Amino acid sequence: MHAKRVTIDSNVYLSALLFGVNPRRVLEAALLGSQSLIISEEIFTEMLKVISKKFPKFLGAYYTF
Repeated sequence: MHAKRVTIDSNVYLSALLFGVNPRRVLEAALLGSQSLIISEEIFTEMLKVISKKFPKFLGAYYTF
């Protein structure tokens, strides 16, 4: 049986990483379940841009966009 592939929106990732609660539960369920979590380069880049702009201390001085 093949694992199900799941793509999660950047807003869910950001909410899970920064605030927790329900978005974190969604992310944990995908990671701990029988699903393969898929993230595109575009979603990852968007997350870095948002964190860099709105939460710069979260990344430190390593990333700037």
